[in-house]
Amino acid sequence: MKTFWRARAVAALIAFAAAIVLLAFPHLYLIFAVCRVKGVAPRERRDRIARWQSFWGVAGYRLCTVFGGVRGRFVVEDHPYLAGKGPFIVIANHYGAFDGPLIAALLKSIGRHDFRAVAKQEVGAIPVVGRAWRELGVAFLARDHRKSDVDAVAALAELAIEDQASILIFPEGTVYDPAKLCAPFTKILPPRGGGFRRLVQELPGYHVLSVTIHWRDFAPGRLTVEGAIPPGHIVTVSARVLEPPEPDDTDRLLLDEWRDKERTLAS
Repeated sequence: MKTFWRARAVAALIAFAAAIVLLAFPHLYLIFAVCRVKGVAPRERRDRIARWQSFWGVAGYRLCTVFGGVRGRFVVEDHPYLAGKGPFIVIANHYGAFDGPLIAALLKSIGRHDFRAVAKQEVGAIPVVGRAWRELGVAFLARDHRKSDVDAVAALAELAIEDQASILIFPEGTVYDPAKLCAPFTKILPPRGGGFRRLVQELPGYHVLSVTIHWRDFAPGRLTVEGAIPPGHIVTVSARVLEPPEPDDTDRLLLDEWRDKERTLAS
């Protein structure tokens, strides 16, 4: 049975890669060409690229349901702020590259298409996606406490305010690795507060959307290519809206949220 699901996951990855190369890549450069010819303003250009990102993120998720047998369930707790559809600072636990399509699908379900990420530097070198993210002003971090990391997060926040865009950050700072687990967590890596704290400082009034990705049949040995292949086929993506936090309260909030995620993942 494990071999069967592994084969389907590989098939889904191949289908998604083919779609990116044959369809998403030309689609993105068509957007660039149209924006250049029409003299589209920078904000509108970013919005079109964000819609491209959302469209292909959701398409990637759907391809994995068809070819990979992934069965997803999206649950968002009701909150008055959802009526306005955001924007948010999105925080989530992190398994790998497939988290992107899952979160794109979740945000699409609540009417949000425009989100920007805080990512590691290596992502900027990925064909197509790296170019799109550079256009969107994504913060690429070295993650070694450089001042340039702080400046990159601040610049991303400034663009997000201008565009009324959401920002996605994975506070764990890396994909799931059982070797990096430490108390009190046994199912999730501990959060690092620096990036989130900076976003809260730069984005006063932004609500937080706390997302938990829960693979029901997760097995750490299935993680490959930093999670490009889903680590299971049954997943629940749940989210709840948190009131705008005070900068001094971010560490406590993160710890409380991660304890709650630990309980969910252990259930």
